[in-house]
Amino acid sequence: MGRRSVEQGTLPYIPNQMDIMYVDLTGAVGKEIHKRRPVLVLSQTSFNSATGFCVVCPISHRSREYPSVLPIQDKSKIIQGAVLTHQIKSVDYQAREARYVEKVDPLTWIQVVDITKDIF
Repeated sequence: MGRRSVEQGTLPYIPNQMDIMYVDLTGAVGKEIHKRRPVLVLSQTSFNSATGFCVVCPISHRSREYPSVLPIQDKSKIIQGAVLTHQIKSVDYQAREARYVEKVDPLTWIQVVDITKDIF
């Protein structure tokens, strides 16, 4: 399934692991990230397809000095900012109107996996 078909609207978008996409996080409470935001998809495509949900980390444009906040390493990417690995959440990607942007760079991905594996 190529991005071309998804962009043309002929196939529904199913998030893939390592995708950066925009989703509507309206309904967040407390210190949770809210509004329409970029997120990084952590869960595998097979899980996303089977459940209609995907596990994501929000991306913030503000940098914070926490070990769980990882800046996106590739400065040529469309989305810049930091991955908030301490705010992992599961989202219904269709209900939250997910829109693909790009793939995360491999260095950032390795760092995110390294941090998140310690959470579980």
